[in-house]
Amino acid sequence: MTDFPNREQIENMGGVVAFYFTPIRYIAAMPLVENMQCQEPVKFVKGKSWLIGYSTPFKSSLGDQGEIVDAGYIFKKPFQGFFPLNTPDALNLFTKMTKEFFVLCVKDSNGRTRLVGSPRQPVIFNFSSSTGDNTADLAGFNFSFSAETELPAPYYINEENIEGSFNNDFNEDFE
Repeated sequence: MTDFPNREQIENMGGVVAFYFTPIRYIAAMPLVENMQCQEPVKFVKGKSWLIGYSTPFKSSLGDQGEIVDAGYIFKKPFQGFFPLNTPDALNLFTKMTKEFFVLCVKDSNGRTRLVGSPRQPVIFNFSSSTGDNTADLAGFNFSFSAETELPAPYYINEENIEGSFNNDFNEDFE
């Protein structure tokens, strides 16, 4: 146990700049968590990788809330966003996603990336759609990924592995 970090060392910009997700069935092995960090990359099944998510800027956030439950202490991790197209393709994709379990990578405005969920404690997807109340409102989908885990979301140090490993066949793969 130590003192809190020196405030001069803390960047404190809010918001999420990017997020990536993958169905747990795409994962071959997860990195170990040491000191709340993952130094090694997530290993994928051959031909699979992170998928690119999208949320309207300033409409996404990641939380990590501790809570005492009958089984002990857990961390609830809501990730919320907004997708600005209310189309049949988006509705079809989001409906299929509700039937899968995921792991997320979320990059914040300070350049730090967190790994959310695991195959043993996966993230689930949910959504709602709306046309808005008037013409100035955004029509689209509010969506969330959520998990309940034993630990807070660790920092994912191996970020260069995320940027170079994308596979955008997500919609076709959800038959």
